[in-house]
Amino acid sequence: MTSNNGRSVPCAPQSQAQRCPKLSDTPLANCSAARARQVLSAYQVANIDVSVAEDTTSVPAKVTICASYTFGFTAPPLLPVGTLDLISRVTLPLG
Repeated sequence: MTSNNGRSVPCAPQSQAQRCPKLSDTPLANCSAARARQVLSAYQVANIDVSVAEDTTSVPAKVTICASYTFGFTAPPLLPVGTLDLISRVTLPLG
């Protein structure tokens, strides 16, 4: 049996990802966002914003993890409308 009597290190506050639900400033949300960024960095993916929102008022309670990435082409004639926003989100029940 393993026992961990030490204090856990709090995760850093997350930042709001563009076009994603308003983030929650809770330990679960902050650590989930930090872990998602850690996984993405292992794949050498840069500049992806991740934010996590908890909804404890719904039944069952749920958490939404959302990631967004904005990019544009180096040759503006290829995309004259400007930048593109890629957004992905998943909502999962807690518990």
